[in-house]
Amino acid sequence: MKPRILVTSAAGTTGIPTTLGLLEKGFRVRAFVRRRDARSQRLHEAGADLFVGNQYDYRDVRHALNDVQRAYVCPPTGPNTAHFAAVFATAAHEAQLEHIVTLSQWLSAPDHIASTTREAWLLDRLIAALPETTHTINDMGFFADNYFSGLAATAQLGKLTMPLGPPELKGNAPPSNEDVAAAVACLADPSTHAGRRYRPTGPKLLSNIEIAESIGRALDRPVSYPPYRAPQ
Repeated sequence: MKPRILVTSAAGTTGIPTTLGLLEKGFRVRAFVRRRDARSQRLHEAGADLFVGNQYDYRDVRHALNDVQRAYVCPPTGPNTAHFAAVFATAAHEAQLEHIVTLSQWLSAPDHIASTTREAWLLDRLIAALPETTHTINDMGFFADNYFSGLAATAQLGKLTMPLGPPELKGNAPPSNEDVAAAVACLADPSTHAGRRYRPTGPKLLSNIEIAESIGRALDRPVSYPPYRAPQ
């Protein structure tokens, strides 16, 4: 029988494709979700064992890890990733997980200006310190999905009004939510991926102008990236 794998934030943008990908490979998956809704129902119908709980609550996390051997860890969106990191690492140690894949950030570092990015680094360090658990880190950049956070305004104004730097800067190869399927391979074959750090990306490095034009093609209307004024 294949190992049981816990997927945290399972109804989120990366949790859904990870859960579905593992189920397609025949793994038993426990999907940790906040509530029952259309997204979690989709996972349930695909064969996932739903666990509804609070990922910041040690008791819920420890209970969710009962009879689990591996885990995909995507921190919940919020300002308290450090608390989640401490809760999950403690519960994972007690559950004696054999392998964990964390969704981290490309720029994670202890001295980064953003607290969530510093805390992403802290989560990876806590997981790496577990003595009996192997670990793989997926360092994600700026998701393609993030460009759609202001889609209504972009469609209305015909402008990608996000502070992303100079228009011509080829600064990102945006990964799709499905690109996170790298986590599926790492969980399916820990012996190959243990101790490794990956940065999944999309297929091509794009400038901000090219990203705006791509959104315009999807919307079937011209979309431009406005002139950039460097900070003084």
